[in-house]
Amino acid sequence: MKQIESHFNETKFKKVNCEEVCVPARFKIESLIDSIEGFRVILKEEFCHDAVRYIINFEDIEQYIVTPKFPDKSGNKFDPGKWSFFVNQGESCLIKRYHEETRYVYADMKLFHFVIICVGNGIIEVLSQSQMTIERLPENSYWHKQYILKT
Repeated sequence: MKQIESHFNETKFKKVNCEEVCVPARFKIESLIDSIEGFRVILKEEFCHDAVRYIINFEDIEQYIVTPKFPDKSGNKFDPGKWSFFVNQGESCLIKRYHEETRYVYADMKLFHFVIICVGNGIIEVLSQSQMTIERLPENSYWHKQYILKT
């Protein structure tokens, strides 16, 4: 019987630097938006009544996966209580699987594997050709009016 490879196996993930935005360590997923403009994730601070929201933008995504928890114990390599955003470039199991599924047509494509760990409601994994951007969502912004006030 073939042994199943760990989802994150020995892949090295680095913390994504978000210091210029001053993001907290713990989030909940508030909204996922997949449109022609790209893939957007709206996250809300945990344990705050007047919580600040952040929007993460991915422009050139190839694939995204949302799961309720880590698929195996390899998630222990992350410390979700202290940081939420991680990235790997070019060598993760998910990138390898993507190339296998596309029959290596895009084998020369530079991909980033992002892991966003959210408290209580999931893990978001994104394969993207470019870096993500994150910004604090002002209360009077378009995204706030369109997606947050409706809920």
